[in-house]
Amino acid sequence: MKITNANTYTVDAGWRNFVFLELETDDGIVGVGEITVGGLSDAVVPMVKGLVRRYAIGRDPFDIEALWTSMYRDEHWRGGAALTTAISGIEIACWDIVGKSLGVPVHRLLGGRCHDRVRAYANGWYDGVENSAKLKDHVQQVLDRGYDALKIDPFKTISNEISRVDLRQIADLVGRIRHLIGEDRYLFIEGHGRFTTSSAIRVGQALTEFSPDFFEEPVSQENIDAMKKVSDALTIPIATGERLFTRYGFAELISRQAVDIVQPDCIHAGGILEMKKIAAMADSQYIAVAPHNSCGPVAAAATLQFDATCPNLYMQETFADFDAAWWFDLVEGAPRIENGWIEISQRPGIGVSLNRDEMAKHPERQDAYFNMFSKGWEAGFFRAQDRQR
Repeated sequence: MKITNANTYTVDAGWRNFVFLELETDDGIVGVGEITVGGLSDAVVPMVKGLVRRYAIGRDPFDIEALWTSMYRDEHWRGGAALTTAISGIEIACWDIVGKSLGVPVHRLLGGRCHDRVRAYANGWYDGVENSAKLKDHVQQVLDRGYDALKIDPFKTISNEISRVDLRQIADLVGRIRHLIGEDRYLFIEGHGRFTTSSAIRVGQALTEFSPDFFEEPVSQENIDAMKKVSDALTIPIATGERLFTRYGFAELISRQAVDIVQPDCIHAGGILEMKKIAAMADSQYIAVAPHNSCGPVAAAATLQFDATCPNLYMQETFADFDAAWWFDLVEGAPRIENGWIEISQRPGIGVSLNRDEMAKHPERQDAYFNMFSKGWEAGFFRAQDRQR
């Protein structure tokens, strides 16, 4: 079997475009991947086409390790979201081809299942929660869907330092959420790497009384010393990793035990096999894995195949129920969240195929981007939602 061609499809998803990939083979089997990466769809599409042309055409899709190594090593200029996302999408599509060719789900090829289902935590639910009535309503919608875990970035446009007034308001908001969900449910705080080290520690100390289950990216991931300083100063578990790439980007973070939870993203960190390597490194240091996923249903399907095989899995992020209203319709076999849990697909490959008719209804948006450090970013972030579906 040989790879013969690649096609990409860019689809409106509100605050970003989803970008899907298909790899064709001379056996007629088509593998599906995803290369969504924020506002960089204009960069990642030509990137993936160039990689396919240089490395994948004419290659056996079963030779995933060799293909991955060629793409990463031979490109020379390594790292960066666009390149690593393109590599990840190709890798995932190859696994999908292999699974479909053999008639088995990908997790059967990676050591089999450690989990039949995984717990999910909800993200993207919290537009307008400064209003007490909206907060209660939105939290109740999360709970009514069966979730027992949810995450919020309560910091709006704050960058670097935080005022006493802002910190009191944020602590009040987090306290109200904890009251609404009760003591037994999981509550995660997202920092998006926005704070100085001292401010991150102040925020963590102020929120400790509300028992957050982790504080994500309290400082930017580039500085491991700063992340470890925050981690050492707080009793709240610290998580990071969505903007780190490949096992090499995680190596020092893990070896120095700078965080309690790592959050690699399957379509940014290097693909399914690279996620396995990162998870094994983390497991050697007794660090849990909570994969990041703010992208589309193909990324979710691929991530779940990894999740099934991960012994140190903590929990899986999902936006699906609070994302673009057409999220579930873009593919056949989209993962569904039932009472806060996601069943692992037993369909061959990663378990999904693209619905081209539905994708055609949602052409890409040129303004599909948001800046979380600009006033009113929430409007762009939440605009594609339809809570009545």
